[in-house]
Amino acid sequence: MKLLGKLWVFFLIALIGAGIFGAVKFVGRSHSESIPWGLLVPSYIFFALAATGTSLVNSISTVFKVERFAPIVKRGIWLSLILIIPAGIFIILDLGKATQAFNLYTLFHESSRLAWMGMLYLIFIVFLVLQLISMIRIESIAKWIPLTMGAIVLAATLTVETNLGALFGAVEAKPLWASPILPLQFIVSAFMVGVCMHILFVSTSYTAKGKSIPSTVQSFFSRDYRPWLIGLVFINFVLIAAKFIPELMSAEANEYVKLLIAGPYSATFWGIEIILGGIIPLILLTNQAKSSSKWLVGAAALIVIGIFFSKYNLIIAGQSIGPTFTEGFISYFPSIYEILTALGGVAFCLLVYTLGEWLLPLEPDERPAWFIFAKRRSGIQRDAVA
Repeated sequence: MKLLGKLWVFFLIALIGAGIFGAVKFVGRSHSESIPWGLLVPSYIFFALAATGTSLVNSISTVFKVERFAPIVKRGIWLSLILIIPAGIFIILDLGKATQAFNLYTLFHESSRLAWMGMLYLIFIVFLVLQLISMIRIESIAKWIPLTMGAIVLAATLTVETNLGALFGAVEAKPLWASPILPLQFIVSAFMVGVCMHILFVSTSYTAKGKSIPSTVQSFFSRDYRPWLIGLVFINFVLIAAKFIPELMSAEANEYVKLLIAGPYSATFWGIEIILGGIIPLILLTNQAKSSSKWLVGAAALIVIGIFFSKYNLIIAGQSIGPTFTEGFISYFPSIYEILTALGGVAFCLLVYTLGEWLLPLEPDERPAWFIFAKRRSGIQRDAVA
């Protein structure tokens, strides 16, 4: 391990330690806050969408057999598996009953959307692990096994995404959430952030190793991912308008929407969600003079930031007006413990992904020396697939 790699690992471990400290302090907080669902809930939603969205993009190769995506599919499965773990941790911490988390399974209630969400996440994680093993051992197992794993993971992915949107969309007491458009918005957001995660992590993986991105990967990044992101950003804007315009005319939701478009959250809505996370990426993606991979990576990073703040705005603004807790506007800013916990979750993902890059055969021409670990080079050069 080179010195820079060691420093990177030590930095991430320190950040994870700070996250654990923040989580311990956060769990011991008073439960009388006016905003009961703070930073960790939008963080949970973001990581859940990132995991399922990455899995959705993986299915293009694993299920639909589009071969040009094959060179990065193992990285994509590994990334999806990593991203779902902080999502579960965040929601357990925010509920404040971490020791009772397994009651979702031992005392399962079929009428509870949250119970079904927990069960779906468990199915998703188990089959992601099996899918990763099958893709790494693909040369020594029957061909139907990876396809079956991919189909099951795709079904679980779509169910998780839809159920997540429906979970919040069915909360009639929160007018900003109670919308039939929310499940569709969550699916579009998931696919957007999934494409962006592919771009960011694959590009960074090669850059960190001092290698250039293979031409085949650069090709479908430009030919496929770039126009997809352009289309998805436009669709996202349409869905935002389709949700907010009718709500402006609604007596129940009107005041909540005003918090976003002309109130306390207008800076994060217009400045980050719309301009930084939408308009600027569109300019970068549609400008042919800026079509290189570095501009694509920059646009992907901005979209990811915009998606996170879209969920932050949705969850926090949706709780910011009484009468459930108090009358009038309820201000909120994340505590230092919430921020440390969220940063710890990000550091966890980066650390585990880094360890996977070092230990697992994630390149298309690498095979395991034993089980799924210990990289061994292979003569098969799948990067050459067009």
